[in-house]
Amino acid sequence: MAETDLGEPRPRPAPLPYVPAKVVTAPPELLPWPVEIPRVDLFEVASRRRSSRILAELPISTLSALLWHSRKLRNTKARLPGSPWMEAATPSGGGCHPIDILLLGRNLGSGPSLYDPVAHALLPLAAVRAVAFAGLVAVGADCFPSCSEATFLWFAARIARTASHYENPGSLILRDSGALLGVLSLCAEALDVGLCGLGPTGEPYISALLSHTHVGVGGCVVGCRPD
Repeated sequence: MAETDLGEPRPRPAPLPYVPAKVVTAPPELLPWPVEIPRVDLFEVASRRRSSRILAELPISTLSALLWHSRKLRNTKARLPGSPWMEAATPSGGGCHPIDILLLGRNLGSGPSLYDPVAHALLPLAAVRAVAFAGLVAVGADCFPSCSEATFLWFAARIARTASHYENPGSLILRDSGALLGVLSLCAEALDVGLCGLGPTGEPYISALLSHTHVGVGGCVVGCRPD
């Protein structure tokens, strides 16, 4: 296998201007706020965590709790316009948090939605490219044919957000993707939810669905484990 040189990431002497390109979405669908926090031991959760490849539909309340504990933004600090320093359960290079979550599943209706980590809401895509959507669904089905009723969480990175603060940001964004998957995995186990990481990046379908504002960098599938 040929070695890929992602370059050494270095903070820029002065950040570049960053104006996030907007994805056209329908009005937000607010998710329910979790009422109870699971009383579990972190080390017990880590010791029992296993990937699950047979998964059923996940209730919206449980999906909401998973997103809340793993990806909900806790705080933001002023920095560049459009690119504040953000704080969440998941670590991110430079506090950039460039990865948005694109959700697909029967429990979410007929189309894909973006997760809004500020409002804790789903943002259904207003205009869905049918070919790209069908392609992304097919990739998930090919990887996990026994998870047709589960929810797919695809990671979509705004590379320009991290690139505004770092030269050669590629490895930082890939590490962000791995960190997000790790935190999601532990939170899912704490909630007694099955989860398995996705090997494919989701390209070129994620870029096409999000009007080339994002690039696919992996994801996971989540659902209820069989009894």
